[in-house]
Amino acid sequence: NDSLGLAEVYNNMGEVNKRLGEMDMALEYLLRSLAMNQTDSTRAMALYNIGELYITMGNYQKATDYINQSMDLAQRFGNQRIIAYNHWSIARIKTEEHQFDDAFSQYDTAEKILKDLGETRSLIQAYQDIAYAYRMMNNLDKAKSYLDMASVLSGKLNVPDLRITTYLEYFKLDSMAGNYPQALYYLSRHNG
Repeated sequence: NDSLGLAEVYNNMGEVNKRLGEMDMALEYLLRSLAMNQTDSTRAMALYNIGELYITMGNYQKATDYINQSMDLAQRFGNQRIIAYNHWSIARIKTEEHQFDDAFSQYDTAEKILKDLGETRSLIQAYQDIAYAYRMMNNLDKAKSYLDMASVLSGKLNVPDLRITTYLEYFKLDSMAGNYPQALYYLSRHNG
């Protein structure tokens, strides 16, 4: 139906604006998408996308509200992909709040579901986020192990954008460890 198609267009426009860093415009389009008559599955995804945007904006309370609404719908209708995304988002919030035990519990749940679904691209991004969490804890060896997993998977999928993000994370990790020549190498790979 036309309203479902328009809701998807608004959702996609919101996601594009999010990637461009136009957060206010992204929010406007995502809220328009949410307001449209949608199926429960697309509504759960729209709620998740709004929650993810609020994470990017640093508003963790609003992010949590939208993620919880999305999780309720996704669990009610058994949408494992959106359930995984929500666990992953909760983990990101918990990481920023320095609640690392809760974060890793959520990451573990998301990782299991993403692996079961074969969602390799999302798994790479989750590994990058897990590496970031370990780096925040100053556990550089664990951070490196997750970056290594992200790097191997991104090489297999041949996804340059994720490989570039991994290089940036390696740069931050090596800088923190004081390994400046290696950090410079990864920065040049990231910027190259």
